[in-house]
This record gives sequence, C-alpha cells and structure tokens, in this order.
Amino acid sequence: MLNLFLSRINHRDNVYTWLDPQELLKELPTNLRSHLILFSYAKLIRNIRLLKIDPNFTATICPYLKILTLRTDEMIYRQDDPSMESIFTKKS
Repeated sequence: MLNLFLSRINHRDNVYTWLDPQELLKELPTNLRSHLILFSYAKLIRNIRLLKIDPNFTATICPYLKILTLRTDEMIYRQDDPSMESIFTKKS
C-alpha cells in the first residue's frame, strides 16, 4: 500500500515538475490563454494602472512579470545604474 502511494506521489511530481508554464500557455487557444492570464493576475492588474489600459497588452506582458517583495533597506538599483527592466512599485 505504501509503495502504491509513493508511486502516485512520484508520478504526480514527475509529470508536473518538468512543465514550463510559458510552454503550457502557448499551447492553449488564444482566447482561453488570455482569460486564464487575466484571471491569474487579477490582483496584480488591480494594483497597476498601466495593466488596466488594454486586456490584450496585459495578457501578453503578465506572464513575463516577476513579483518581488523587498524590505525597506533593500535596493533594486542604484541611481545611474543601467537597467534592462521596467519596474512597477505598489509602495515605495
């Protein structure tokens, strides 16, 4: 019984650990993909005005966003450091 349980857990882990969310999204129909992304990122979209402008833009950009939580003493960039990223802040 224990072996059967462990094999089910291992099977589940093996099936889902190699899946890349970006690749999974690409395989979905466009309309479903957009709805899924907008639903998944709804809290973030509510907090960033730019993401409320156009649902197509939002559905395209959201999968590439990373959410960071920083302490007040942590620095993202120093003044005049080059940056290849855009940063949206909820609080600063």
